[in-house]
Amino acid sequence: MSEPTALFGLKEAFEVFVKHREAVMSMWSFFSAGTLAVLGFTIGSDKATLTVDAKRIVQLGFFVFAVGNLAAIYVSQVELRAIAAVVRRLAVEQKLSEFAVIEPLHPLLLVAFHLAVSSAVLVAIHLAHTRRMARMAPNPLRQGASCAKGQDAPCVER
Repeated sequence: MSEPTALFGLKEAFEVFVKHREAVMSMWSFFSAGTLAVLGFTIGSDKATLTVDAKRIVQLGFFVFAVGNLAAIYVSQVELRAIAAVVRRLAVEQKLSEFAVIEPLHPLLLVAFHLAVSSAVLVAIHLAHTRRMARMAPNPLRQGASCAKGQDAPCVER
């Protein structure tokens, strides 16, 4: 009679693993949606202009969002690995090798990826804002001058 109980334990553990994995994937989806929204707002349109203070507020807001999301993903991934260890142990005990290979990514790999993406977003916001402001700044060499498009030399005054 103990055999069905052990099998039921593996089934329950695996179901918990799958549900927890889905929760981790939801957090990644939330991060992706937030990241794309910030990028779309800040660099997606040439017509969108931000003051330096507004750019810093957007960057700070994204930073806080990213840190909170990363903390949730990290903790959930640690828990997922612990649940996976239980599934593997039960699978080995029951000689079910197809379940014994479950091994979620190490949380530090996810941290490195998350930090790289978040840093790239913050840099992209800064660069897009800097370039947009440079294009909008008056150019004294071109005021009152007749220039051909794409001409690199100083313009000749009319």
